[in-house]
Amino acid sequence: MSSARTLLEQLLAKGKLEAALEASMILCKHYQDQEGNAIVVQQSGQFHNLMDDYHAGTISLDDFRPERARINRAMLEWVHSIPATWTTQALSEGGFSEKAYAKEPPIEKKRSWWIALILLFALGTAIAYWVITNRAQIPSTAAEKADQKPAANDQNLNIPGAVSDKSTTMHRKEETSPLKSKSQPQTLPKTTSTQKQRSTPSSTLPAKSEPAPASKTANTSSTSDQKFRSLAKMAIYDDMELGYMGDKYAFKNVRTKEILCCYAAAKGFSDGKAYVSLDGINFFYINKKGDKVLN
Repeated sequence: MSSARTLLEQLLAKGKLEAALEASMILCKHYQDQEGNAIVVQQSGQFHNLMDDYHAGTISLDDFRPERARINRAMLEWVHSIPATWTTQALSEGGFSEKAYAKEPPIEKKRSWWIALILLFALGTAIAYWVITNRAQIPSTAAEKADQKPAANDQNLNIPGAVSDKSTTMHRKEETSPLKSKSQPQTLPKTTSTQKQRSTPSSTLPAKSEPAPASKTANTSSTSDQKFRSLAKMAIYDDMELGYMGDKYAFKNVRTKEILCCYAAAKGFSDGKAYVSLDGINFFYINKKGDKVLN
C-alpha cells in the first residue's frame, strides 16, 4: 500500500493519461470527493473526444499533441491537490490495473517508427547510388591511365632537337674552318635557353584524372530519435521546455538551448525544480543544471 498521489504522478509522467484518469475516478468515488470527481470526469470526457477525433482523422498530430498536453497538465495540477492520506488500496479494491493500459503504444513511438523506416530507406538508396557511381568511374580511369603511358613516351621521341649536347658539339668542331680556329680560340658553343628547353624532354606528364570522390552519406539511422521533440510549446515552465529524446523524457532550456536527459518519468519545472526518475520507480528533484536537489 503506497501513496495514490505518487502513483498518479508516475502515470502522468509516463504519458499514461487514460490510466491516470481511470484511477482518479476510482479514488474520487472511494473517498467521496464530488468536486474532484467533477474535474476528473470533465477532463476524461475531453480526452476521449480528442482520441476519437484523432483516430477519425479530423485533427492532425500537431493539433492533438498540445491539447493532450493541456489535459495532462490539468490532471497533474489536480493530483497535487489531493490529500496525502489517499492510498492505492482503494485502486486495488476497485479492480484498477496499470498493465491494462500498457498495450497501446504511444503516438510518438508510432511516428518515430515511421521516421526511422523512411531514413533507413533513404540510407539504402544513397549507398546503392554510391556503388553504382564508383563502378562506372573505375573502368574509365583505368583506360585513361593506359592511354596516357604511350603518349608520354611518344612525347620524348617527337621533340625536335632532342639530341645530346656532346653530339652537337662534335658536329660543330668538325665544321669549324682551320683559319678560324687559328685566329680565335676554340670555344664550346653556348646552348641557349630555347635549345635547353627543346633538348630536355618534358618532365610534366598530362594530369591524370582521378574519379570524383563519392558523396558521403551521414549515418542517420538513429539521429532522428536523438533529437529533442517538444511535448508542446505550452509545456514550458521556468524557461524549461518538456519533451522527448528518443523514448525518454528530457528538458530544454529555451534561453541557453541546453538539454537535460534522459528520464523514464518527469514532470515540468516549478520554482526552478523538476520531479524526475531515471527508472520510473525512484523519484527525486533536479535543478535547471540537472543536479539532484532537496525538495
